[in-house]
Amino acid sequence: MNLTRAAVRPAPASVSQRDRSLARVAAWTIEQGVAVDEMVETIRRAVVVALLESRSPGLDHPELADLTPVPRDIAEDLGRAFRDVEIGELAQRLLEWEVRDASSDIREIPLAETGLPLVLAPAQTARRNRGAYFTPVPLVQALVQRALAPWQDDPAALSTLTILDPACGDGRFLVEVARQIWLRLEGPGSPDPTLRRRVIDRCLFGIDNDPLCVCQARAALWQAAGLPGEPPEGLLAHLVTADGLLDETPGEESRFDLVIGNPPFGSFSGRGALPLDPLLKQRYLEAWGGSGWETLHGMFLKRALELANHTLALVLPTQVTHLEGYAELRTAVTDSMSLHEVEDHGEAVFRGEAVAPVVTLIARRDRAGAASWVETKLPEWVRGVRSRGESLGRLVGDPGVHTGNCARRLVVDIDDGEFDDGDCVGVLEGRQVHRYRCEPPARKLRLDYEAGEGEYFTIRPLETYRRARFVIRQTARFPIVGPKHTTEYFRNSLLALFEPDNGYDIRYLVGLLNSRLLRYLYTTAVRESDQASFPQVKVGSLRDLPIIWPDLDDLQQRGAYEAIVAGVGRLLELHRVVDCLTHFGGDDSPPSQEFLQLEEHIDECVMLIYGLDQAAREDVYSSERGR
Repeated sequence: MNLTRAAVRPAPASVSQRDRSLARVAAWTIEQGVAVDEMVETIRRAVVVALLESRSPGLDHPELADLTPVPRDIAEDLGRAFRDVEIGELAQRLLEWEVRDASSDIREIPLAETGLPLVLAPAQTARRNRGAYFTPVPLVQALVQRALAPWQDDPAALSTLTILDPACGDGRFLVEVARQIWLRLEGPGSPDPTLRRRVIDRCLFGIDNDPLCVCQARAALWQAAGLPGEPPEGLLAHLVTADGLLDETPGEESRFDLVIGNPPFGSFSGRGALPLDPLLKQRYLEAWGGSGWETLHGMFLKRALELANHTLALVLPTQVTHLEGYAELRTAVTDSMSLHEVEDHGEAVFRGEAVAPVVTLIARRDRAGAASWVETKLPEWVRGVRSRGESLGRLVGDPGVHTGNCARRLVVDIDDGEFDDGDCVGVLEGRQVHRYRCEPPARKLRLDYEAGEGEYFTIRPLETYRRARFVIRQTARFPIVGPKHTTEYFRNSLLALFEPDNGYDIRYLVGLLNSRLLRYLYTTAVRESDQASFPQVKVGSLRDLPIIWPDLDDLQQRGAYEAIVAGVGRLLELHRVVDCLTHFGGDDSPPSQEFLQLEEHIDECVMLIYGLDQAAREDVYSSERGR
């Protein structure tokens, strides 16, 4: 960032008072000498602390003792600008901003007070990396109500419940639990101060690794109580800053009547891997690792199973309910508890944010639950195909270059002349790969890069990449397979398709995976394929696809097989010719009719080999028409 003083364009008239207040905080952070990579968090803390102190004066927060408060005039400005805004929602939105050099983006807020050409501008990376998407209030209210159902008619039991949220965020689940208990136990008229204090002091427990969130949770709970005087000791003792997976739970409880919440979502591997510290990641794996797919939400579910004495009620990604990688986890739940609710809420819960579709799960330590894991209803012929098909097994893999926390230094633009091309090679990314074709790489990989302290990445031996003649896009609703002919190396936004060792031509597999039938089988079986934001094709989902190898002694099947291999070969050739013509300025209009005819013929041959009758074929084609 260039901090040279220069003329700063004035703030546009459209900048709101709230934006101006945030700009003042950002300017103050610069005056304090805050490092560029710490500005977002510093701004967030400064704003949240100022609002907490204005709305809950006298409420003790030991975690904030060492923080430098913003000047009084800025704090008062913030209080006026955001007086009607929920602090938790604001804290999330603040993660969507960054300080950077000014450009022409109309969404930028000039930091005029600094005298520098700097702005506050939108950037969603920080929020996405932290998984900072708190649960909408309507979903919180509904889940709490159903989770508390066993105690609704037993006031004595309701007043002595112990409830834990192991990733409490801004405390919205605990606040709603408290409200519903108070509502049930208080008579008409004024609140019962003794009851409300007792519930806070004895019933509610929360953990979060973000101290700012814990402070918000305390403030929200005490405000909800609406009581005068000093808060009970339990407010500080039972809502604590800690790691919900590794640290002891607060209070004297080892198990809780109800464990409830929305744990953070995130995988430990793949393109969307969490940017975790390697040592912390290792501690998580040592404590909670298993043979399945390692995810943060999966580990929190395991932890909840240990802590829940009666009921657990969690918001989870829908993939937990059906992907093979979670099979062990699902078994762990049903071995010790019964399912009372598995409700699919789709991907609209988080108001269009780029997060996974979700379900709410309620399980209890009884045998009265009649719910089941989410299952997709499939036509009978699909079950027959699945019973006859084989798994791709190790014919698909995930060996792509994992850039770890070195992406910006390890992978650079292809025309970046700063780095010696002798030490760089082209590297494919998902966006370069299409059905039957592959664009030239737009980025290059620095093979000479050495990881510094705290850095990590993975580049496998060249032979591993050479084994993969074809690659499969990961960010897609269904498999998209293209040739890897423009370079050897590819990133982990692509999966590898390896040569079969059973004598069959790999082009047969390419034709299958790009066909209408396999697309239908994938999208009807894998629920993530329907999400609008960043659908992912996973290795496990691909391996679950039924692969039928044709009987080459059967003349009809052999003919269909040879037609698929020849058709794929012709499509690959046509695409390379078109790409070459385009590169050299020739006719860039593809022979679309021939492409279409070849793909349709491949589709028909695939359905013949799979033994589909006319009704089954209509299922496949009608599904395509409905997209």
